[in-house]
Amino acid sequence: MDTLAVDTWERLETGTPLGLDPNEEAITDYLLYELHRRYLPSTIIRNTDKLQVRKLTKSQESKVGADWEWWIGNHVDGWVCLRVQAKRNYGTRYPRLAHKVHGRRQDIMLIEECLRDGPGYLPYHVFYNGWDDRTFKPSGQDGTPTDVLALQKNKHFPHHAWQPILRQTSATKAAGSTAGPGFTIARLGSENPRWWGCAALSSYAVNAQLDTRRNKYDVDRYLRQAMPWSKLFSSNRNLYPNLRAPADYMQVPAKYTSLTDVIHWRLLADTDHSPALEWGSPRIQGPLKLESRRIYQLPEYVLSLLESERGDEASQSHRSFESWGPARTRPRRVVLTDLRAPEFGPDRT
Repeated sequence: MDTLAVDTWERLETGTPLGLDPNEEAITDYLLYELHRRYLPSTIIRNTDKLQVRKLTKSQESKVGADWEWWIGNHVDGWVCLRVQAKRNYGTRYPRLAHKVHGRRQDIMLIEECLRDGPGYLPYHVFYNGWDDRTFKPSGQDGTPTDVLALQKNKHFPHHAWQPILRQTSATKAAGSTAGPGFTIARLGSENPRWWGCAALSSYAVNAQLDTRRNKYDVDRYLRQAMPWSKLFSSNRNLYPNLRAPADYMQVPAKYTSLTDVIHWRLLADTDHSPALEWGSPRIQGPLKLESRRIYQLPEYVLSLLESERGDEASQSHRSFESWGPARTRPRRVVLTDLRAPEFGPDRT
């Protein structure tokens, strides 16, 4: 996911001056396709499928304010559903952040529908970012750009990726490389803003910013809070490993041992300690039973992905999209990650 975030940044950075920069929908389709391609089902053991992706027909627009749903968990521990709204930057702003659908602001719609459907649904925004070094003005005596100043105030900064990035260079084309023809291993520094090419933030925090009067579309306001989207699924038990004295809620309790539990706690802590508590988001107070905030009866369109995972392609292919439940609850894109897969064993920061 870190690799895709850096790739998104560079596509926007280089494509914008040429007029070839993609919109949110094109970026989302590309990212989900790449996730699916990189985690193709095993042809030997079908039960090791790590990620399943399906897109609904374009005529079935989402009624819940989400661009896609990401289901995380397994049949034993239950499931959590992230409903994600995607927005990209245009220069130093997110001008479409308060976009309305049928008179309803998307962020409000997203939050209300998650609360309506139950505690297992969590609303998130993912920001697609990319710009060159001249986009943000220098500030202060040292002339540090305002985007860098915003990141320096972020609890998730700096970001320590768990894998290097393969990047093509002309030098290795001639010299050759153990990483493959035309590629070399480039390790971006932990303070490089490109890790925020895909940045995630609780929609409650986004809503709180949008309800302010000044500068509510400015990118740097959201850079102060958003995390690299890979951290949505981190197994690090410390929410903010860069802080020397984190609060109690920032540490996953020792009693939660499964990967589903760790990821779920992190997501709840990030959501429940966001602003806009007037929405009724339940705070983490006292003993918390994660299982009471899980989903155990999956919607039919998600069950069809599991059928595909088991190899029941014929059954899945004969289902029409229109049979996948009420239109209000159908997103246009669905991603399912089964955390039973052994590939999710190593710690991911």
